[in-house]
Amino acid sequence: MERLPGFRDFYPHPLPHPDSWSAAARSYVFDKWRGVARAYGFREYDGPPL
Repeated sequence: MERLPGFRDFYPHPLPHPDSWSAAARSYVFDKWRGVARAYGFREYDGPPL
């Protein structure tokens, strides 16, 4: 199955190729962003991606 243009996939380890993105790395970055945003009083909104 091909991915949609403009989107990327996040894989669990082991990664299928060296330039792919890790799901764990993505989760880490998003958790840090959420923590900083909450510290400044922001609340999360999770709407549909499309």
